Amino acid sequence: MCGFFFSNKINKSKDLAKIREIERILKNRGPDNRKTIFLKKSVLSFSRLSIIDRSNRANQPYSDLSKRYFLLFNGEIYNYQILKDQLIKSGVKFKTKSDTEVLFKLLVNFGIDDTLKKIEGMFSFIFYDKKKQSLVGARDHFGQKPFYYCRYKKRILISTNIGCIKLFLKDNAIDKDAIKTYISTRGLYNPQNTFFKHIKKLRAGHKFKLENGKIKISRYFNPINLFSKKLSDRYKKISQLEREKLLSNKIKDSIKLKLLSDAPIAVCLSGGIDSTLAYYYSSKEKYNLPIYSNFSKGIEKITFNYIPKLIKKFKIKKTNYIINDRNKYLLELSKLIDYSKNVAVWGGGPPMSFLCKKARKNNFLVLLSGDGLDEINLGYLTHQNLINKFHGNLYNQNVAFQINPQSPFYASKACKKYSSFLKKERKNNLNKIKKIYSNNITKKELFIKSLIIQDLGIFLQSCTLQHSDEFSMFNSIEVRHPFIDIELIRFLINQPIKFLYNKKFNKPLIRYLFNKKIGKKFTSIKKEGTRNYSKYISNKNFWNFDKFLTLKMFKVNISKIKDYRIIFNFINTEIFYRMCVLNSPNFETIVKNKSILKH
Repeated sequence: MCGFFFSNKINKSKDLAKIREIERILKNRGPDNRKTIFLKKSVLSFSRLSIIDRSNRANQPYSDLSKRYFLLFNGEIYNYQILKDQLIKSGVKFKTKSDTEVLFKLLVNFGIDDTLKKIEGMFSFIFYDKKKQSLVGARDHFGQKPFYYCRYKKRILISTNIGCIKLFLKDNAIDKDAIKTYISTRGLYNPQNTFFKHIKKLRAGHKFKLENGKIKISRYFNPINLFSKKLSDRYKKISQLEREKLLSNKIKDSIKLKLLSDAPIAVCLSGGIDSTLAYYYSSKEKYNLPIYSNFSKGIEKITFNYIPKLIKKFKIKKTNYIINDRNKYLLELSKLIDYSKNVAVWGGGPPMSFLCKKARKNNFLVLLSGDGLDEINLGYLTHQNLINKFHGNLYNQNVAFQINPQSPFYASKACKKYSSFLKKERKNNLNKIKKIYSNNITKKELFIKSLIIQDLGIFLQSCTLQHSDEFSMFNSIEVRHPFIDIELIRFLINQPIKFLYNKKFNKPLIRYLFNKKIGKKFTSIKKEGTRNYSKYISNKNFWNFDKFLTLKMFKVNISKIKDYRIIFNFINTEIFYRMCVLNSPNFETIVKNKSILKH
C-alpha cells in the first residue's frame, strides 16, 4: 500500500519545494521508502509501505533496464503469483518477488486492456511511457484504492492524495453542489467529484489515458456484468448443502489470497457476523491470528458481550481492545479531514483510526476487515425497509442515497442534479438487467438486483471503501477486504432471491453458513448501527452555529433541523472549510480562537 504523485509539467528548480511537500504528504501512505524521479518535464514521486517483497529491489517508481516505462502502483494484486507463473512459462524473467514487477511486466507485454482482464485486487496505478510521453492508469473494480486527477491550466496532475494536487492550484475553489448534496444525504455525492472544483476522482472500474495532452476516461468493468442468467438458473437447482459448500469454498479461496503478505497480519473483529466469518476462515489458514476490536463506552454492547465468547471458542491468544475516548473523537475527526482533504462519509473513522494506530504500534501492517458483505447481500436495515415496502415502483431510490427532506438544500438544484444522476444510473441498470434475463424476471427481483448494483457500483466506492482507505493509510496500515472478491460476489448475487432477502432477517445465505461454522447463538445479534461518538458530537447544544462560516456562506438556518446526521455533515463541512480551504493550522486552535464549540 503506497502513495504516488505525477505531473506532466514540472520546473524542477521552481517547484522543488512543492515536491518536498508532496513527499511529506505521501509519507503516511508509505513510510518505508520514498523516491522522486524527474523525466524531462514530468515528475513521478512515490512513497512505499512495504508488504510484498519488502526489499529495496521492489521500490518504486518501478522500471527495467531500458528506463522507458515507469510504474507507480498503489495496492495489491492478489493473484500475482498465478500470473507470474504464467509469465515465466512464456519466457518472461523476474528479478523480484513483488506483485509490482508482475503488474509492470503485464503492462509491458500485454498493454492495459488485457492486463485489466487478468488482475484481481485493490489498486490504483499509472504506467508512464517516457519515449511517447504518454500515460495509462486505472482504478480497481470496486474502488478500494483512490485515484485523483486534475487538469489545471497546462498541467495534468494525478495522485493518491488530494493534498498533493492542491499544492499546484492557485485557487481553492470549492464545489458547492457537492457540499450541498453531501449535507443533504447520508454523506454522499457524485462519485467522480471531490469538494474541490478542479479535482476529480477516477470512478471505480475505469481506466485513464493521457496522450498528446488529452485525457480519455473509459469503463473497463461494470458490476452489473456479474449477473448471469445461466448461473442463476444453475443455482436454483442445487441443494442447500451444495450451496453452502460452494459459498464456503469461495470465501476460503478469497481469504487465502488476502493473507499473502511478507508483513504481519491481524484481523478486525467487531463481534458481528461478517468480521467473525472473516476471522474464522483466516484462522483456518493461519493459526492464532491476533484480533483488534474497539469499543465506544455507553453506545455498544456487541464487543464485550460476544467477543469474549468468540475468543474462548476460537482459542484466540492475542487480543487487543481499543477503548474509544469520547473527548478525543472530534480532534481525530479533524485530523482525518485535514489529511485526506475529504469530509467523513460516515462517523466510524476516528475509532477505526485509533484501532489502526494501536495495530501499527504493535508492528502489524495488514488488517483484514469484514466490510463489503452488507452491500453484496442487502445487509442494511434500509435495504430491508425498502424491499418490505416495495409496491412496484422501480425508481424508488435506495434510502442510503435519498435526499433528506429535513435538509435546507432539499429543493436545491444541486440535490435535483444528484437525484437525476441516480435515476439515470438506475434506469440504465434496470434495462441491462432486463436484457441479461431476457425480460424473464419479476418486478421485485428486478428491484432487488438493482439495489445490489447501486451499492456495488456507487455506495462501496463513495462510502465504505473510501473511508477505510483514509483512516488506515493515515496510520500507515493496509486494510484488506476479503469479501470484496469478484468470484465471491458473482456467486452471491446470482443466488435465488430467498437467499438474498428474508422479511425476518438479513443475509439469509450468509447466516445459514454462519450457523454451521460458528453457531446459532451468535446469529441472534442485532445490528447496533454506527458504533462511535458521531451522534454524541452532533448535539446542537454543543455548537455556536452563528460562528460557522459555512452556514453564513450558504445562508441557511440550522435551528429547526432535527436529524443528527445533517448536523454531523455540517460539522464535517465546517472543519473541512476551515482546515482545507482557509488552511487554518489545526482544529484545536479553531475551537479556542473562534469559539465555535460551546464546551
